[in-house]
Amino acid sequence: MDFEGYCLRKDGELIHLTPTEFELLALLMRNQGAPVTHAKLLRAIWGPDYGTELEYLRSYVRALRKKIEDDATRPKYILTEPWVGYRFCDPTDPHSVAMEKESL
Repeated sequence: MDFEGYCLRKDGELIHLTPTEFELLALLMRNQGAPVTHAKLLRAIWGPDYGTELEYLRSYVRALRKKIEDDATRPKYILTEPWVGYRFCDPTDPHSVAMEKESL
């Protein structure tokens, strides 16, 4: 992911992301391996008046998974933390995978 160029490539192919999708993915990636709460994601992306609008978040996570996951029904990158939020995991990073296993 090119944070400054606002673009994402997967296997060398440019993936089109909306500005909101980009900001959401960037926030998750900057916190790689750590769970990010629903409220923190909503407030960081949509503003301080948000925090309980989970359907916004679910819709964007669903769209992101369709774009970046090999199988959106079995995500490897954007993982759900039940009742908490989401976590970005890089399956090629042994440290990130170890943190995922610890949370199970």
